Amino acid sequence: MADALPFHKNLTVESRDEAVMLCGVRDQYAKTISEAFGSRVVTRGGDVLALSGKSEESVTQTERAFEQLRLIVRKHNRITPDDVRTVIEVIKAGENRTGSLALQTDGGKYMRPRTDGQGRYVQAMKSNDVVVCVGPAGTGKTYLAVGWAVSLLRSGAVKKLVLNNDFGKITIIGEAGRTKVDMKPTLNSADAAAGNILVA
Repeated sequence: MADALPFHKNLTVESRDEAVMLCGVRDQYAKTISEAFGSRVVTRGGDVLALSGKSEESVTQTERAFEQLRLIVRKHNRITPDDVRTVIEVIKAGENRTGSLALQTDGGKYMRPRTDGQGRYVQAMKSNDVVVCVGPAGTGKTYLAVGWAVSLLRSGAVKKLVLNNDFGKITIIGEAGRTKVDMKPTLNSADAAAGNILVA
């Protein structure tokens, strides 16, 4: 076969229904993912997605896209075209999410983002002074933010941390210990317009 792709991987899913949901009606999601990463997706036996591509990277990206979509299916029992587009964008934006995005925390231990969304979030924190992140509970927003803050404190990049878990109640941690301050922080719209604040 002249157009045979040299790199292959099989992804086994829970059921035929999950495979149909992941690939979309008339395989529209599978086609979108294939076009985005230069790969090919074929269903085999109802519960196996055969992934192939011109490079190992294209196959790996395709696999990551389907794994992210599987998480969405488990959580919401459906996938939308917006979900597929978002997953593709996040994977393309977060290529180096493990190595360069590792955070050093207490005692020299490292924590790494586990998903592409977390990788994008950590990259946003490294690239911007202020990052606003909104999402469902249990997705690692606070965990990664505190990990990033601790790594900055331990490296000497900052001298104190400002923790805010509620508008109006702020705790400052630094060399002098803890200090509680009562204030109502507001985000300056001029800062947001200037690009100093990133909403991730």
